[in-house]
Amino acid sequence: MWFCDDGYIRDTRYYFSKAKQAEDIEESLDLILKFLSEAHPKSALFLLDAQISRSGELAGLIRRSMNEYGIPGDARTSKTADFELKAAGGSPEKSLIVATSDGIVIDSVLQVLDIPACLMEKMGIEPIRLY
Repeated sequence: MWFCDDGYIRDTRYYFSKAKQAEDIEESLDLILKFLSEAHPKSALFLLDAQISRSGELAGLIRRSMNEYGIPGDARTSKTADFELKAAGGSPEKSLIVATSDGIVIDSVLQVLDIPACLMEKMGIEPIRLY
């Protein structure tokens, strides 16, 4: 995990290796969903890039897990995920909070939640700073 110069936490591990991705995803998803369930959101939507391999399977896993944690909402794929996030998150009328580390999306939305930073703070983990 890296604390980048724009102030957001990023994990670049999978840009270089896919070795433990499946088991890490389940562990990460459990941490994220536990965090969300404690925040009691009105609703949550996980929007995954349809172009990413097995994103449909991951959306199904997320939906089932959200149900287990009692989190209302959905998980789905989209061919235009970034566009949808920017459009919805940039609308003052919708008052949405977008959780992402994508710089282009961050620059286009009104409210951003850095879930990895929240989790790391809660766990007492200090990120490596790149600046």
